[in-house]
Amino acid sequence: MDKKYKLIATDFDGTLVRDDGKISPKNKDTLKKQKEQGYITVAVTGRTLGAVEEIIDLNTFTYLILDNGAYIYDIKRKKIVFKKELQKAVVKEITEELESEALKIDYCSLNNYYRYKIRKINPPSFIINIDTLDEIKEEVAKINITLKDNKNIETITKEIGEKYNLNTIVMQDSNIDNKHISISPKNIDKKESLEKLGEFLQVNKEEMIFFGDGLNDLEIMEWVGCGVAVKNAFEVVKEKANYETESNNNDGVALFLEKL
Repeated sequence: MDKKYKLIATDFDGTLVRDDGKISPKNKDTLKKQKEQGYITVAVTGRTLGAVEEIIDLNTFTYLILDNGAYIYDIKRKKIVFKKELQKAVVKEITEELESEALKIDYCSLNNYYRYKIRKINPPSFIINIDTLDEIKEEVAKINITLKDNKNIETITKEIGEKYNLNTIVMQDSNIDNKHISISPKNIDKKESLEKLGEFLQVNKEEMIFFGDGLNDLEIMEWVGCGVAVKNAFEVVKEKANYETESNNNDGVALFLEKL
């Protein structure tokens, strides 16, 4: 691969992960190979640690950026090197304010999704059904709220962000039709955390490659030296990317790295 690059970062769902919820052997093997050759490999995802570990060996990566930037996790040391979480009082207030309009609410910690309002049947170990907020005994870094009606989702997202001084975005991956509101601490997103990691590792943005597909990948796609959109990405993401590769279902990440 081109030696001007030092860090390879990739989004998960809709990018590295196929529509069937799995990661292809080719994508896994290619990322492992790049890590063995000395490149820094980074997962940049809205998933929790438990949700990443469910589908791939964590040692495929050097670092994980989780919960849309709320955590930076060092794989080798098994240690959080950065975190920013929501205040419990704010989590409660937002829940009370949007509960009647919400179809379901997920509260995301380092490891788990706590599912409220709609219970998931036979959930994986990282998804925990709850009936009240009191059942959550750890800090919450992100809230995902799916509304019953998306007609006013943009307005509600903006109002919550301004009222509570938080980072709020409308989330949608390219492989799903549903939208939801993602709520994180102020100044926390994928780009900000990758920038922090770059400063820590003394890797500048021109030395980074990033693969993405969704609306929350836009800022980071423009920022890095080499932004690569998978074929199934939203058109606006492709417009901001430097390159386009094959889709998430056709080993797009691996094929681009092999060509490069």
